[in-house]
Amino acid sequence: MYRFHWFSNYFDNDWDPSKGYNTLFAEQVRLIREWFSLKKTGSPGVELTTGKWRLYDLQGQTVFITLDKLEWRDYKRRAGGITPVFKLRLKIAREKPKGFIARVLNDNSQRSMEIFFQQTLIIEFPRYYPDEPPRFRIDNHRYDVESASHSHHMFDGGWFCILAGSGDWSRSRDTIISGLNAALDWIVWHYQKFGW
Repeated sequence: MYRFHWFSNYFDNDWDPSKGYNTLFAEQVRLIREWFSLKKTGSPGVELTTGKWRLYDLQGQTVFITLDKLEWRDYKRRAGGITPVFKLRLKIAREKPKGFIARVLNDNSQRSMEIFFQQTLIIEFPRYYPDEPPRFRIDNHRYDVESASHSHHMFDGGWFCILAGSGDWSRSRDTIISGLNAALDWIVWHYQKFGW
């Protein structure tokens, strides 16, 4: 019952973006666009920030996350198949600690954030998505160096070791957003533990 490509109604192996996408693919883009309040641009496959930050509680701390840019027209050929590739340029920030006087006066008027993570997150989709979870990695060679590292929870190539257990992903329960949230949790965990 599987299509040759989960993301397109075009069946042949010479697929490229000019052959089009289906509604399942469009739904993945829409979910990310709405979750992070992105806006469409005049360039197909590029969505930009509206400047809104999303509040998260990850690894026991409150963080703020925004996407500067989502690119969704890239793809790779892997193991005889084609996989769409999403690139999310994201920022993660936390509230700066209040200075001494603001603490004493209990003054919250001067709240500000410090960005502690600003990188591009790569998402690749497996051939049988959504039956299988997407994969995530940071587009930075530093993360490749630590590949296949148990302490860093990474596979070869810097792919995050998340959603790897038999019960971690369910087509009936999970979406690209739940996968993305697991990746964001990994990023905050990794930063807390290793400082990058």
